[in-house]
Amino acid sequence: MTDTALFRRKFTAMAIGNVMEWFDFASFGAFADIIGQEFFPDDYPELQLLKTMSIFGAAFVMRPIGH
Repeated sequence: MTDTALFRRKFTAMAIGNVMEWFDFASFGAFADIIGQEFFPDDYPELQLLKTMSIFGAAFVMRPIGH
């Protein structure tokens, strides 16, 4: 395998992984209301959303440590 082919293969794998990771964050953000309702049953929808976004923020901050 030539260096160019190996580079393309690695770059493609990296790009696919990056797209999948950002899709995960985007879908979590898009469904934050539903996730809040299901996992944090509370009378205050603002508090549900705040709890959900705090988990989202913690995951985003911890992202560099997981790599």
